[in-house]
Amino acid sequence: GSPLTQGSVSFDSTNNATGSSGGAFRAVVIAGNNGEQFGGYRQFTLSSPLAAGDNITLNFWYEKIRGRPTPNNMMMAIDLVASDNTVYRPWSNCTVGNTAWTSASAAWTVPAGKTIDRIRLGYYIRNANRGRGGVTASAEIFDQIVLTTPSGSTGVLSQQEVVP
Repeated sequence: GSPLTQGSVSFDSTNNATGSSGGAFRAVVIAGNNGEQFGGYRQFTLSSPLAAGDNITLNFWYEKIRGRPTPNNMMMAIDLVASDNTVYRPWSNCTVGNTAWTSASAAWTVPAGKTIDRIRLGYYIRNANRGRGGVTASAEIFDQIVLTTPSGSTGVLSQQEVVP
């Protein structure tokens, strides 16, 4: 992972996307002060690396929860990392909003000369610098992350494995 400030990452056993019963990955900006921010990623090593030319599909659920003051920057992303540490971003969402559980998918092809061996869940939350009343936590949540490869193998990345 990357350095973390002003927040926490956890496994939320009580919050499940449709079709899931195993809990979810949650990144939360600490409540308490305006202007606080929290960002980073959690990384998972693939059991079978992806080869150049492989066409893959990512299917997953995500949710954002806006505390108060309303965050003025929220970003979620799924990155794929090559063995030479090149980072690719087949999916991201910078839209601020309380989405409730939302399903998403992304199709992607491994570039020539590259081998993909890691997947990352990226997050960034920044609370507004202004606002009235108390500050409450904002969160970004991933669940049911399924990577389908050309060999037909499909793996659900368990949230327990990406939380240190």
